[in-house]
Amino acid sequence: MSSTPHFRLIDHGWKAEFESAGVLKADDLLIVSPFIKLGAVKRLRHGKKQIRVLTRYSLREFLEGVSDLSALQHLLDAGAEVRGIKHLHAKLYVFGGLRCIVTSANLTEAALTRNHELGFISDDAVIIESCKDYFETLWNAAGKSGSLDKAMIEKWRGEISPYAKAKGGQYSGLRDYGADLGFMPDPPPATLTPTISSQAFVKFFGKANDRADPSKPVIKEIERTGSHWALSYPNGKRPRQPETGDVMFISTLVGPQQDMLVYGRAIAYRHQPGRDDASADDIRRIGWKNKWGRYIRVRDPEFVDGTLANGISFNQLMAELGSDSFASTAANTRAGEGNTDPRKSVMQKAHMLLSESGATWLNTKFYQTVAKHGRIQTAELEKLHWPDLPSES
Repeated sequence: MSSTPHFRLIDHGWKAEFESAGVLKADDLLIVSPFIKLGAVKRLRHGKKQIRVLTRYSLREFLEGVSDLSALQHLLDAGAEVRGIKHLHAKLYVFGGLRCIVTSANLTEAALTRNHELGFISDDAVIIESCKDYFETLWNAAGKSGSLDKAMIEKWRGEISPYAKAKGGQYSGLRDYGADLGFMPDPPPATLTPTISSQAFVKFFGKANDRADPSKPVIKEIERTGSHWALSYPNGKRPRQPETGDVMFISTLVGPQQDMLVYGRAIAYRHQPGRDDASADDIRRIGWKNKWGRYIRVRDPEFVDGTLANGISFNQLMAELGSDSFASTAANTRAGEGNTDPRKSVMQKAHMLLSESGATWLNTKFYQTVAKHGRIQTAELEKLHWPDLPSES
């Protein structure tokens, strides 16, 4: 510990911070994290005499891949003690008496390498002791009865297995085995048509003369485009319209029906030249990015499970809403001049800004579609290539 205690507010670079803390010569490691993934656990380098972990025991979350049973298995193999708490939300990491981290980041690769997470790091003895006291209060409240063992993990795997092929979130029978400390549960999924408070775009992938087969698995199209982390635009035209927080619906051109099918939705980051240009590694992985190397990076991606045929027909949107499909054609209709044909508007476009009606229509259809076919689970997306977000230039 440095001779001068300090407190640092952090909103990026969490991977380096955790790896740096992990090599401290601390006798123990205390972890409070609702979601835990194997890759992130391995970053901590378990050279500790004692590891204690508080997390969630929700079988549904293990099934959906937001947390890993394999990570808990790894912790047990490292000699850790693990207890579960229902509806746990706090995130806290204490490295002996040397350092503490309080953050919005779960112990997952996404949180440590990609998400925007805010928190602080301190080696102040008073702050560290307060964090330890908080941990001990939760640990004692969780009780020994919730202590994890390998038999429990195997039992849970058996309970999860029959639900592995379920679609549309139909696994409400899965239990949460954590201790009930009276924490409020997560809010239920939306049952009413959601609204979009910011701009909404549809991003198009593919070429008119090289359309995708509708029977293609969505996960393969995601892998081909890299659309789980960035949406590509031509080198000659930087994407200036989308702002941080805008909604980006993701689609691809399909044949033989000459349609565009929407298979995903994500939240945009505003384009920054330099940061959001294809790297040499990006081009090596996806060769066509040498010409389509300008990015709108995205977060919180959601994708329809199954094949592209399960996606939402863009032709249907244009047929039902007509000139009210897009912001430009709706404005031209109101002005009484200019193009009002949505089909002409989409020609040779990398994306289209939706009208308010178009955004509401597509958002509603997206919810209906994932309710029917399900979402691609987080565990599947985590298997794809995820580059680290470069530092801002």
